[in-house]
Amino acid sequence: MRTYSSVLNVDDQPERGGVESGDHVDDLVKSLKELAGAVRDLVARSPVSSEELLTAEQLAELFRMSPRTLRDLAASGHIPHHRIGKHYRFGRDDIAEILQLTRQVPRVRRSWPSGLN
Repeated sequence: MRTYSSVLNVDDQPERGGVESGDHVDDLVKSLKELAGAVRDLVARSPVSSEELLTAEQLAELFRMSPRTLRDLAASGHIPHHRIGKHYRFGRDDIAEILQLTRQVPRVRRSWPSGLN
């Protein structure tokens, strides 16, 4: 990997204000390395890849409902989603959570005692 320190020749830089500009370059290089590491960590922890995301239209077709209704539910915060610009996308975890949120618990039917009819 090519670093900024290899591009800049630190020894050719004049001193400014009593502090060597090489120190500034070293600080800049260190900061850029930290930033690159943080970005790599975020990408590695990314919950979904772009191939795993469904559009509102694709998910609505699976759920047999209107894409508009799905987008409205996402916009109001009732269902989990990813917002990319003005587009709504849904990952596997989002779909699993939607299914869990909408799960209907079967009611236990009670029968009346035989003497109360």
